[in-house]
Amino acid sequence: MSQSNHVEKFLKMVDVLDELDRPELSTFLKDSVAQLAASESRYRTLIETMTEGLVCLDPLMKITQVNQALCRMLEYSEEEILGRSYLDIIDKSQVSI
Repeated sequence: MSQSNHVEKFLKMVDVLDELDRPELSTFLKDSVAQLAASESRYRTLIETMTEGLVCLDPLMKITQVNQALCRMLEYSEEEILGRSYLDIIDKSQVSI
């Protein structure tokens, strides 16, 4: 869903607000969405420019995100890693049972 769709959906949810409050609320929401987008951009830049490998896992220990440093270390593309179990990419000789 696009940012403008989120704004429209939110504004429909607050129909009970006084007409005078709506422009202020709309401005606040648009500013909040813009700040969130800027924050996400900074986060992505940080993750992609760091020299350490990064891997994010879901609760089932499947890989949901990696950065380019990790891909270079493992000599895999992001597409080859995403969705796999973390056990698929670790050196099994380094794992103690």
